Order: sequence, then C-alpha cells, then structure tokens
Amino acid sequence: MTDPSTARVRPVDAERQFAGERRSAVGESPHHRHLWPVVAALLPDRPSNVLDVACGNGFLASRMAQSGHHVTAFDLSAENVAAARKSYAQVRFEVASAYDDLSDLRPPAGWDTIVAVEIIAHLFSPQRFLANMRGNLAESGRIIVTAPYHGYVKNVALSVLGQLDNHFEVYFEGGHIKFFSRRSLDAMFAAAGFRRPSFRYAGRVPLLWKSMVSWVDDSGETPPPR
Repeated sequence: MTDPSTARVRPVDAERQFAGERRSAVGESPHHRHLWPVVAALLPDRPSNVLDVACGNGFLASRMAQSGHHVTAFDLSAENVAAARKSYAQVRFEVASAYDDLSDLRPPAGWDTIVAVEIIAHLFSPQRFLANMRGNLAESGRIIVTAPYHGYVKNVALSVLGQLDNHFEVYFEGGHIKFFSRRSLDAMFAAAGFRRPSFRYAGRVPLLWKSMVSWVDDSGETPPPR
C-alpha cells in the first residue's frame, strides 16, 4: 500500500481539467433548443467578434456566424474540432482549454462577446476560467454564461419525486461536477473580478427551469463591493 506522504502528486493536465463529454453529437443538441433564443437575444445587434467556449460540435458557433458575427470557437476535443471544421467553414475552430492563454486567437482589442453554454458546471476550476475570460474580453464587452438551474423549489421537487440520483448523474461518464444556484454563480463572477451578473431562465416552466443564463457587461473598472 502506498504511503500518502511519499506518493508522487501528478500534475492536473488538460484532460482532467474538464469533466465533460469528449465527443459531441453532430448537429443541434437538446440544450441548444431552449438556450439559443435567449443567447441570441443577448448578442450584439451589429457584427462583432464572438468567442464560443467549449464549442462541442460547433452548432451554436455556426448559428452565431449566420447572424453576422465573426466567430472563433474552441474545444478541448480535437475530434470535435475536426468535425466542426468540416461542417461549419465560416467559423474558426481551434483546440484549446478554458484555462489556456488565448492571446494567439484573441482580436487585438479582445472579444466583444464571450459565450460559454453549459460548460461551467463541468469545470474543476470555474473561477480560474472566468478570470481567464475576463482577461480576453474587450473593454465594455459582454460575457454570457449558462448553467443548469438549481433553486429551492426545483431541488425540493427533485427530492419529493425521488429524482435526485438521476439529476446528479453519478453513472454518467463526464457529467456535471459543479451545481450552481443564482447566488453561487453571482459570487463566482465576483471572485473573478466581474460586476454583478443579470439573469434570465430557459426551458420548462418557471421555478423548474432547465437552465439559467447569466451575463455581465464588463466596463474594465473595479467592480463595486457586493
């Protein structure tokens, strides 16, 4: 048996920094259907530079490009990126991690909008991710982050209906590892140096929503105290 005090600690590599699915199905995913209308309404009205974080199969990035935006998208999976490049030639796809130095991809003034759809719940270090994105955002740019919704009524309903085991996905390889409420996501933005986010909700009915959509218009100034 290995003595914990003498065991060699392995560095956390890129594969272990993201607890998500490595391969995304081609085309529209179920979460795209309820999230895209909300995300689309939060994008700039004029053509702008947009970053899609952990883009999966590239479908959402392609929708943003079809809306007239100049879209760069990255994913940790080289397989996802290769498939996306074949399907959506109007988007620049690259292999990268949410924690990487993105200076080689970033426009000179930063991205006008950064979109991270259903990714933050898969990250081991969400605060590090948000801080990295803030450093890549243009002055007065906007970051849009979506996450599975958790609130008191929904949590009680899941418990009463005996659905907690299914909801927390213990048998799913690469499932969610962070479970955010509005309050905890608000605090995570603050810890990363952002102003207080605004929220909308998507999917199902009020208080049982599937997802929450948060966004911050970052002025580049030090945020006021909470």
